[in-house]
Amino acid sequence: MPQPKFPDEYAQWLDEILRIPSVSPYDHGAQPWLISWAEKNHIPFEVRHHPNGATSNMALTLGPKSGHPHWHFVGHTDVVPADTDRWFCPPFQLTCSGGKLYGRGICDMKGALVACLAAYKRLHEKNPQATITLLLTSDEEGDGAGGIQHLLKEYPKERVSRVLIGEPTAEKYPGDCVKIARRGSLHGHLLLKGACHHVAYPQHRDPLTFLPQLLSHWKEQDWDNGAPGNGNPTQFQITQLRTEDCVENVIPGKLSVRFNFRYSSASTALQLQQRFTATLPAEFPLEYMMHWRAGARPWQSLLTAKDVAQIFSQAGYPMPILSSGGGVSDGYKVSELLSRNIMELGLPNKTAHQHNEHVSEKDFLDLVDLYAALLATQ
Repeated sequence: MPQPKFPDEYAQWLDEILRIPSVSPYDHGAQPWLISWAEKNHIPFEVRHHPNGATSNMALTLGPKSGHPHWHFVGHTDVVPADTDRWFCPPFQLTCSGGKLYGRGICDMKGALVACLAAYKRLHEKNPQATITLLLTSDEEGDGAGGIQHLLKEYPKERVSRVLIGEPTAEKYPGDCVKIARRGSLHGHLLLKGACHHVAYPQHRDPLTFLPQLLSHWKEQDWDNGAPGNGNPTQFQITQLRTEDCVENVIPGKLSVRFNFRYSSASTALQLQQRFTATLPAEFPLEYMMHWRAGARPWQSLLTAKDVAQIFSQAGYPMPILSSGGGVSDGYKVSELLSRNIMELGLPNKTAHQHNEHVSEKDFLDLVDLYAALLATQ
C-alpha cells in the first residue's frame, strides 16, 4: 500500500527553519521565524526575549490563556556544525528522499520543534483556548553559558503545569522511550609528566609504562561505590589520548588523558574527582596535573512511572520505557529553576549530530500525533 504524501505545509515549515544556519550559539533568525509562524497562522501569542551576549533566549506563548498553568515545551534552535563535504545533500535545507527527511537539526531538534507547532495548531483549531509556551535558547549544543537558565530565572513558575523537552529520546519510534531523569556530566583532563628516554632502556618512569595499569584501574572501578542512583550507573569514558611528538625509538615523557563521567545521582562531582585521584597508585613516581570542568548535573523528575502511565493512557498511548541514559540536556536547568514535572520526549536519536542527519516521514508524523494527544491532557 503506497504511503500518503508528506503534507506540503509541514515540508514548508521544516524547510524554512532548516535553511536558517543557526549553529550554536547564533540563532540567525530561527526564533523570529517562530513568531512569524504564529502571525501567518493567525494564532495569538505573547513573547519574552532574554538575550545573553551572542545567545538568543525566548519564551513564546501560543494561545490566549498565558496567565494560567499550561504545558511548556523546552527546546533549542541551535544546531551543531555540518561538514558539507560529508553530506549527500545540502545540510541547511530540507531534502525529502526515500521516505526520509534530511537536514541539520531535523533530529536534534528542529524537527521536534516543528512537530510541536503542528500539534499545537491542530489542538488550537479544535480548542481556541488551548495554550502552550515554548521556552527556547540558541546555546544548548555549545557550552550553554548564555543559555536558557537566564530566561528561566525570570519566568513565572506559576504558569507551568508540565514540561515537555523535545530532545531526541526515541530508540525505534516516537513515544517508545521517555526520560524522566538524566545523568550529569563531568569532564576531566589528566596530564602526566615523566622521563623521556630511549625505547631500548625503559626506566619505568614514563607515562606510557603506567598506562595499562591505569586503564585497568579505571575499567574495574565501581564509580558509584555500589550506591543506587537515578537509573543508569555512572559511566567513565576516555575521550582523548595524546603524547609528545617523538621519533619512533623514543618513549615520550608526557601523556594527556581527557575523559568524561556521565554520572548518576548516586555520586557527586566532588566524590568522582576524589575517587579518580585515588586510582593513581600511592607510589606513583610521575608528576601529574588535574583539571576538572563541570557540565550538566543529574536531575530527577517529580513525575513517577505511575504519573507517566496515567498521562500516556489519557492520551491513548501505551506506557513507554523510562530511562536516564544517553546524553545530557537542559533538563537540569529546568529542574532547578522552573519545574520538576518534566518529560523528555522526541524523535529517534540514531542520526543526531551525524552527517546526513535524518528522520523518517512516518516518525515525524507520529510525533505530531503524540504531541497533540499529550498537549490535550491536563
